[in-house]
Amino acid sequence: MFSAAERESAYVIDGLMHNDIVQSDIHSTDEHGFMEAIFCVTHLLGISYAPRFRDLKKHNLYQFRNSRDEDAEWAIVPAKYVNEKAVRASWDDLLRLVATIRLKEATASEIFRRLNSYSRQHRLYAAMKAFGQIIKSVFILRYID
Repeated sequence: MFSAAERESAYVIDGLMHNDIVQSDIHSTDEHGFMEAIFCVTHLLGISYAPRFRDLKKHNLYQFRNSRDEDAEWAIVPAKYVNEKAVRASWDDLLRLVATIRLKEATASEIFRRLNSYSRQHRLYAAMKAFGQIIKSVFILRYID
């Protein structure tokens, strides 16, 4: 059992990682279970994360700075930029976190519970969120296509 205030996605990752019988490579949730940091962790674990967004217009698309050709006429224009500096600064820690989950040294729910108890400005959480924004943007663009 877990608190209704907690996001369910981390617990589903636990189920996927600790189920030796059913090997699933996709995780879906409703819009309320979605977190950009979950996009990061599932991607690095080799699991496709496919939340069901009710209204895609509410969700921002992200791009890297200087990646947009100013002369191009895009049908869908990203609204924000990825914090690439945060991802680069915490990349090794991010890989260690994912290895910890993969090796079953700690569960995703334990890690997310601890990260959620810190400030949202925690550098590892910021890196997870920034990397997740990249994966989320790709997911939305593929979904629209």
